[in-house]
Amino acid sequence: MKKKISILALVIIVVILSSLSLSACSFITDRLKTVNVVNLNADELKDENLATAVAQTAVQSCVRVNTTFNLAGTKITSSGAGFIITSDGYVITNRHVVAVYIESQLSTKYSLKRTNTCQTLFPASTFLVAFADSNDAYQCDLVAYSTDPNLDLAILKITAPSTEYIPLSIDKESKVTYGQTAYTFGNPENIGLVFTSLMISNPAVKINSSTNYDSILLDGNINHGNSGGALIDDKIHVIGVVFARVESNEASANTANDVYGIGCAVSANDLVAYIEGVKQTRGVSINYTLYSEKSSGVEVTAVDD
Repeated sequence: MKKKISILALVIIVVILSSLSLSACSFITDRLKTVNVVNLNADELKDENLATAVAQTAVQSCVRVNTTFNLAGTKITSSGAGFIITSDGYVITNRHVVAVYIESQLSTKYSLKRTNTCQTLFPASTFLVAFADSNDAYQCDLVAYSTDPNLDLAILKITAPSTEYIPLSIDKESKVTYGQTAYTFGNPENIGLVFTSLMISNPAVKINSSTNYDSILLDGNINHGNSGGALIDDKIHVIGVVFARVESNEASANTANDVYGIGCAVSANDLVAYIEGVKQTRGVSINYTLYSEKSSGVEVTAVDD
């Protein structure tokens, strides 16, 4: 009799633990019904459930970005990633996703050249974004792109009417540290949003001698198509924007300067400064959200115009 009771108790415990595991991420979705921005209390989740919760929650605010360039009658497509920062559809991405440097080869021909050695920026003619849960593409307007060759940022605005989007908040207050885990959604080869876990390998470094900006260096898989993706922490706050990976010019087994597996991100501080600059110079209303954590608890403040 005692043995039967013990077995029954064990079965009950297993069922309870299974229920807790299955609901570890679903409570995040339930919270979205009552809050306007994505936020996650990482302390409430076990380590093995954290990445899943981050991915399932953040994906609602991340998009694939597709652009078309019309150069001398030739259409060239490009793709990258982006993320929502306001409920009315402002999207952050990289400048090189929406505009390219060009050089004239012949009077009627152009070549795409994503380098700061050329002087002319050429914006795309069409801009589309799509979410992970839909094949529908939303038309966007190009609000602004940075003309500073060392700041790879741009802003789009979804033009679809009467739709409320779920934005990510930006955290420029918390310190990014060596070894910190971070995440991003990219769009490699335009196959769809792909979730990647990364590690901060250097929180602030100048990647070339001509820049005044510190970049966040990342250890992990950064592919073509990750450009413009949000770099998010375990609370699903934006701490940067992925924009590049460090590569050797001529990688080979015999080259002493081979570099692999290092990604780069714009810092949250530089992102916020850029948004504020666009608001002032363009006179647009971008009501994004800044996250801050004070001694009395968590405070999320909308930055209104």
